[in-house]
Amino acid sequence: MKKEIKNFINDWNSNSPKLEPGTFFRGKSPNDLMNFCLEIHKEIIVKELLFEIKKGIDKDLLILKPEIFKKALEYNYHIKNISIPKENRKYLYEGEERNYNDLKFIRTIDFKDNKIIIPKIEQGILNEKIVEYYCNQKEQYGKSAYDFIFYQSWLNNFDDNLIKIWCNLISNSQDSTDDFINKLPSFFNKFLNLKQDSEKIEFWVKEYLKDKNFRFFDTFCNIQIENNNEVFISFFKKFYYLKLTNEFISISKKSVNKQTYLKRQIKKYKSIIETKPTYNFSNLGDLKDTIYNTYNKLVSGDRKYFNTFIKTDRAGEVEAILEFIKYLESLSKNNTKKIIIKEKVENNIELLPIEIFDNTKHYLKKNAIQVNTCYKYKAFDACLILLRKITETLIIELFEKEQIEDKIRDNEDNYFMLKKLIVIFQNEQPLKKYRSRVTNRTLPKLKEYGDLSAHMRRFNATEADIDRMRDDFRAFFQELTYSIYH
Repeated sequence: MKKEIKNFINDWNSNSPKLEPGTFFRGKSPNDLMNFCLEIHKEIIVKELLFEIKKGIDKDLLILKPEIFKKALEYNYHIKNISIPKENRKYLYEGEERNYNDLKFIRTIDFKDNKIIIPKIEQGILNEKIVEYYCNQKEQYGKSAYDFIFYQSWLNNFDDNLIKIWCNLISNSQDSTDDFINKLPSFFNKFLNLKQDSEKIEFWVKEYLKDKNFRFFDTFCNIQIENNNEVFISFFKKFYYLKLTNEFISISKKSVNKQTYLKRQIKKYKSIIETKPTYNFSNLGDLKDTIYNTYNKLVSGDRKYFNTFIKTDRAGEVEAILEFIKYLESLSKNNTKKIIIKEKVENNIELLPIEIFDNTKHYLKKNAIQVNTCYKYKAFDACLILLRKITETLIIELFEKEQIEDKIRDNEDNYFMLKKLIVIFQNEQPLKKYRSRVTNRTLPKLKEYGDLSAHMRRFNATEADIDRMRDDFRAFFQELTYSIYH
């Protein structure tokens, strides 16, 4: 049917210049043209078209009633998918299944100068429709319009030029008083030029912490949050922890009784963590990601729960508060009765989330469990040595995955020691895609402290030595295990 209707339209249009002057479908000439086209196509076209509209309409009535013919063509040309296939369009026609953020157009076929015209939806028309839809959404629903604009950006492959056009049109619209839209071109330009996921995550988190509307990007970014949740959490934790400590230091300088202020701060943040929110019908939907609920998820070790952008934000905030309480306690010199978090928190907060190693080799997962055990029971030298071992193993397995392990073997077919492994890893061109900022920052630290714990007899590692690096090596291990085993 697709081919027949297209041929019918082509034959009509190619012969329409031969018509005598007159109104379309009136007089003898259009009738002759209709008969001519029908004869060529053996009347299958009109039979099909009439069947779709109303059985029993004869050919003469079709000729005298062009609106019937137009409606029939519109039905067959569009509904029967004779126009541009849906997967090749950035918009939908009425009647097609759509989501809330899809653009919708009415199906039309025009008659002009005795010709059958299929109107094309050009990019300029799409741009105007996007701006109109955005302004209407902003006026009616507020920030949900940002979800729409992120969706359209994703649909158009984050095209810089298109996004700039939309933002300029929206900014010039009388309906828009929103500054957020002007931040998008710069955001996408920087985000898409970053190579590593960890770099993109760090940049996105920083922009979100400046403007919370960037949370609407989470559905359309090319990063799987559930597979990188530890990286997100670590960046959020760093931000919130730095904010808490800076605020504390600033206010404590003005405090007359610093010890009293310190105790009040410990009590305050402990209460924030442990106070159960009040449930009522108005806030029931907002309680699932409260600090209290997030705290209990962390206590239970359910790291997979943090699989959305907002959940990782809250997890990072809670971990920062827990770390901040430890910091306050360390400053409490004269407080003999030290205030501590529930014992189950100390016992359940892992140095390395075991989920990172779920799809890796069994020996790596066992090493990770041993790391957590050593950390829990304050065997910090043993903990660092095991972290060094995991690092060495992951580098070797990365070379094996890329099938270039010969570059890290000596003449006796043994793998090099960690120092040389790191040098080759940092200089090997095919592995450049695995060398993020986190990786380059973490590798030397892990080797340095691992070597000290293993070989320097007067050195004893402390909890602080490990805690200073914990976010970095957690992100580093997650990044490397995902690259190797997924």
